[in-house]
Amino acid sequence: MKKTIVIATSNRGKLHEFDDLFAHANLGENLELKILADYPDFVSPVEDAPSFIGNALIKAYHAAKVTGLPALADDSGLCVDALNSAPGIYSSRYAQMHNFNHEHLDKEKQNYSCLLEQMEAIPEQQRQAHFYCCLVLVRFPDDPEPLVAVGKCHGEIMRAPLGEHGHGYDPVFYSYDLEKSFAQATLSEKNTVSHRTLAFNDLLTRGLKDFLA
Repeated sequence: MKKTIVIATSNRGKLHEFDDLFAHANLGENLELKILADYPDFVSPVEDAPSFIGNALIKAYHAAKVTGLPALADDSGLCVDALNSAPGIYSSRYAQMHNFNHEHLDKEKQNYSCLLEQMEAIPEQQRQAHFYCCLVLVRFPDDPEPLVAVGKCHGEIMRAPLGEHGHGYDPVFYSYDLEKSFAQATLSEKNTVSHRTLAFNDLLTRGLKDFLA
């Protein structure tokens, strides 16, 4: 009998990413993944925690309560050392927070363009950054023992965007592991070192296989 887990997102692209992660871990055969888009009456929770972990916990418990299924949530973003870990939990709305409004740019380009502007005076040796991902898996709505895993991938912020792949801040993030920007990397290359992959691997070490047994 297959076990069902709901991913606390309405993004089908993220569903495909998790399908791949579970498949590569040889855990996909007896597992069915759903997303919140499969539940039309779902209302997103208010993510008002001050940390990635706090917001991932909010999303996981809320999804489990609404669906009655085990829930897996992630919260992730870009952290720049010289900016006291900003954009951090505000990565998806960084430009909006700084009133950086250039209508000719889409939301993602506005965010990384705002970041480049904020970092214009920061020298090369101080431009270190990392992508951070927290994954939380809960078995039921009041699970007192959530599985919590984290992953980080390190690099630095470039002076200008480079590359055509990826999304978000990928064009301005130079990966130390890949020795190029995330936007220059193929999806398979990025997935070998990404923060979400590393968090998923951490989740495996913390008991994911036992949970699915």
